[in-house]
Amino acid sequence: MVEFNPYHIFWTIIGISIVYIFRTRLLRLLQTRDLLLLSSPPYSSLLAGNSYDFVQDEIAGDLDRKWIKEHGLAFKIRGTIWEPKVLYLADPLGVQYVLETRGYGFHKDESAKIGRLLTGRNLLGTEGPAHANQRKILLPGFSQSVLKELVPLFIQLSDRLASKWNDLLLTQTSITVDVRSWLSRLTLDAIGQGK
Repeated sequence: MVEFNPYHIFWTIIGISIVYIFRTRLLRLLQTRDLLLLSSPPYSSLLAGNSYDFVQDEIAGDLDRKWIKEHGLAFKIRGTIWEPKVLYLADPLGVQYVLETRGYGFHKDESAKIGRLLTGRNLLGTEGPAHANQRKILLPGFSQSVLKELVPLFIQLSDRLASKWNDLLLTQTSITVDVRSWLSRLTLDAIGQGK
């Protein structure tokens, strides 16, 4: 009869953990091997990587412009310690290549899978043929001719929003505007009044 030893369980858990960590690191290296040739800005936090730098950026976009000037239109940035390195792409042709030409050839990160669990198989959470089918259904509504017809509506609604913000500023000496909330309302108005 085999004798029960608690150390066997302990060492089994340690062994499985080491194999899991090694496997995760190897997969991450394979997924990001093409990024090895790209330059990378220094990061100020070992745990948060460049994410911390983005949070500390006082004026949105200043850090982006600085890095683009230093590293070019394509470079890698480091996420948090448990995230892989990420391609930062500011080249319009590169973005077009990723989004249109080879959109299905790029790996979606774990957040897409988590989003799928939370919201179901929506346009952002699906991949492959299901995503292509959903996109084919939605694309006619975003054609250039349809969007041109909606420009006057967008201008009208934007003017109305600017007028409301001006009215708020005239009635108070100091005000904090929740832009996200107002833009959500603007979006709903546009959807409701659109054709």
